[in-house]
Amino acid sequence: VAKIGLRLPLQLPGHSGIFWMAIVIVAAGVVPKRGAASLVGLTSGVIAAFLGMGDFGALNTFLSYTMVGVGTDLALWLLRNPENLVVAPLAATLGHLAKFLVKWSLATLAGARSSWCRYWSDWTSATSGHRMWTRSRCSMTDQPTSNAEPGVRGRYFSTFQLILLALFAALIVVAKIALRLPLQLSGHSGIFWMAIMIVAAGVVPRVGAPSLVGLTSGILAAFLGLGDFGALNTFLSYTAVGVGTDLALLLLGRKPDNLVIAVVAATIGHFCKFLVKWGMGVVTGAPVGFVALGLAKAMIGYIVFGALGGLLGALTLRALRRAGFFSYLAEKK
Repeated sequence: VAKIGLRLPLQLPGHSGIFWMAIVIVAAGVVPKRGAASLVGLTSGVIAAFLGMGDFGALNTFLSYTMVGVGTDLALWLLRNPENLVVAPLAATLGHLAKFLVKWSLATLAGARSSWCRYWSDWTSATSGHRMWTRSRCSMTDQPTSNAEPGVRGRYFSTFQLILLALFAALIVVAKIALRLPLQLSGHSGIFWMAIMIVAAGVVPRVGAPSLVGLTSGILAAFLGLGDFGALNTFLSYTAVGVGTDLALLLLGRKPDNLVIAVVAATIGHFCKFLVKWGMGVVTGAPVGFVALGLAKAMIGYIVFGALGGLLGALTLRALRRAGFFSYLAEKK
């Protein structure tokens, strides 16, 4: 949010680091555990990559954000005490410098001209006319540099699509809290989960949309303390639903309004949640709830309720299409 909404009127590379590093240092102080800053960097990197932020593609964005957290984490591991006025600036400087090194390295490997070279080029041509340094180190051309950077791509999701996906993610969490069936069966909430996930995949027909919904709802649910076995289990379970549905739709042809495709994709997505919960239970030794009901019975429950959710989602998409909702979306894009 700081990267999108907080901008200073400065034509200087890295000026957004004022906000970035303040947030990372605060996070490291609020959660005084080794790895907290790294987790913040990793999570923000995943979100920023899905949002299409950055100048050189998703990999560059993900690694840049992640290295901010990892660099800060390593510095604080050595220096400790993020509220110390000397330690905090040193750790933040190292973390932000790690981002610079990633961007510079990947830009060099990809042959793309880094944004700070463009700033230097524009400044030197406007002031002293020294073009030899710029030509040899940055643009490698005799032509005047332009503001259009090669390799810069448009945002993968539009702002309107991101708002819709955020709403769907919130709906999944609300459905988990508020919509409960009087059934003592594992996975029965999948009727609502998978219906919302299939509708999201149809409303925003992009590869990665269900994954982003799953990831965002997982973060929200983990912060709200939902789930029986801690934040990590909750986060992975929700994310696996989105990723599994995304992969299934990618293989089946990305037609979530097709009844058969929607049912199969939702079944696979919901079953991924079952696998995550079962796997985490085995690894941690925690008594997973569906073990008491019988593993086979739990598997059948996840499959059946996931399929029902997919069917409900496909029928909802068809109803939305008949109501003219997709014509309205086309006007908003």
